Amino acid sequence: MTTQSTSDNDFLVYNDFFDGSNDDIHSMILDGSNRYIQKVSGNGLNIDNSILNSIANNNSIYIENGYLKNSPVLSNLYYFDENHIIRSINDVYDFFDKLVSEFPFYVNRVDRGVDALGNHIYEYAFTPPPKRVQGVAISYSLPTKITIMAGIHGSERAAIINLMIFCYNLCHNPNGLENYSKIRSSMQLIVVPAINPSGVNSRNRVNSNGVDLNRNFPTEWSNADGSKGDSPLSELESRIALDIFNAHPDSLCNLSLHGHGLEKQLFWMGSHKEWTLRLSNKVLNEVLAFYHDQMPFDTDKSLTLNYLSNNTAGTLDRHLQIGLNKSSILLEFSGVNELLGNNIVCSRVLGEVMLKKTIFEILETHQQSLILKSFTN
Repeated sequence: MTTQSTSDNDFLVYNDFFDGSNDDIHSMILDGSNRYIQKVSGNGLNIDNSILNSIANNNSIYIENGYLKNSPVLSNLYYFDENHIIRSINDVYDFFDKLVSEFPFYVNRVDRGVDALGNHIYEYAFTPPPKRVQGVAISYSLPTKITIMAGIHGSERAAIINLMIFCYNLCHNPNGLENYSKIRSSMQLIVVPAINPSGVNSRNRVNSNGVDLNRNFPTEWSNADGSKGDSPLSELESRIALDIFNAHPDSLCNLSLHGHGLEKQLFWMGSHKEWTLRLSNKVLNEVLAFYHDQMPFDTDKSLTLNYLSNNTAGTLDRHLQIGLNKSSILLEFSGVNELLGNNIVCSRVLGEVMLKKTIFEILETHQQSLILKSFTN
């Protein structure tokens, strides 16, 4: 696919396809919000696999991997500026509460407590229906459970919005987008959209006491940098976070969602355990391939766009893995930058794909490990 700017506010995107009216091949012109403007005719056939096909015109025909598909209606979360989507923590909770009311058989809410300013910290459970079992262990009927926590840094709104997009698609488009159907039918997701609600309200990295919650956890706290608090777990939010994990001892893995401001890397994941590092490396490679194959940018393929790391002292992920021997993965989402053409839609699509692929790989890895383990029993 090729693109070129036709003005400051629109793009010409060449997506060749037949519309059945004649033998001509057509292309679409999209505006700066990737919405349909007009169709033009041409000659020749060149089917492209572009993610912009699917988001160009909601509920329309597009091409993916050589197949004609009907695009599901996508959320406006893909298009709007983050400050328009999240003005306060109430906007986040209103979004998830609406999913509870629309899908009461699938989504429910638990109040896990309040922060120092009285802001609630809610947990949302996305739970598939149980399987019927007879003559086999009840464990066969249980879904794979993971926890997902965002908003520990209140200013990193890209993480919360990408989580909102994922949860919207999980509820509204499970059969229309890749991998969502299997995730919905096979996994229980425990979602905490904002563990630092006061930070979300003030758009600050720290909480209302000026403490960086992601430096306030016990493991190697003395070596932590920044505003780590007077002592480990000095903050209500930090203690509530651990209470949530203690309430779900059967969770296979935790995902901690953040937003980064790196200019030279797009995709950043971090962990400590061997299996989560290998899984993270696989996801990073797949998302990078997706970026080169599906995004409308002629980026130099010699650039290093992936970043895989351990987690630093005093962080939630380091404490879960080293201190509590649990599995956890850090996902750092890129904001709008030059590597993404300063395009909000591309940033949101890549964030959603990165989160979805990580969750799906956890499910696949777990199911394969159970099958392989059965061979030795």
